[in-house]
Amino acid sequence: MCQGGSFGVVRECVAIATGRKHAVKTIGKLPKRGPATPRYLLKIRTEVEIMQQLGYSLDAVNLKDVFEDNESVHLVMELCEGGALLERIETGVYSEKYIARLTRSILRFVSQCHAKGIIYRDIKPDNFLFLTHDEESPLKATDFGLSIRHWPDEPKLTSRSGTPAYMAPELVMQMYDEKCDIWSVPGLQLLPSS
Repeated sequence: MCQGGSFGVVRECVAIATGRKHAVKTIGKLPKRGPATPRYLLKIRTEVEIMQQLGYSLDAVNLKDVFEDNESVHLVMELCEGGALLERIETGVYSEKYIARLTRSILRFVSQCHAKGIIYRDIKPDNFLFLTHDEESPLKATDFGLSIRHWPDEPKLTSRSGTPAYMAPELVMQMYDEKCDIWSVPGLQLLPSS
């Protein structure tokens, strides 16, 4: 298993001592283009710190450990083998009860983030993974590379960040707060109209 994104490569690994499988996201300290800027390095640090801040969560991929070498930062995480939400909703028709359970899980995750002063900024079906292939598998948020710390009493944010098709209008207009995450949740309901 190897997944490449704009911000890291994810591989499956096995812990030698225990035989347990994990996912390892490797993020290069040098961007694909140009030199490593302080902003780029801060983005890596923020992703690690936000995952640590979320701690053990029923609704987010759990960070087990972090390792760093001269070229990369390696995040050892819970392995989600059930595939992305996007894959599952494209291949089947589901009941309203099932969709309500998934939506509740996503909203609970968003609530956990906001309670800790975190705006996720990239809610989309690709960033939610099923722990197993089982129909009742927990759904886990992943990829915190665009997340940012922000409290409701702070001035609105002005940096545009996220996936354009899922961005809230206020995020596009560069004047937003944590509510932009809530706006993006309905975009996950890309279910086939049977």
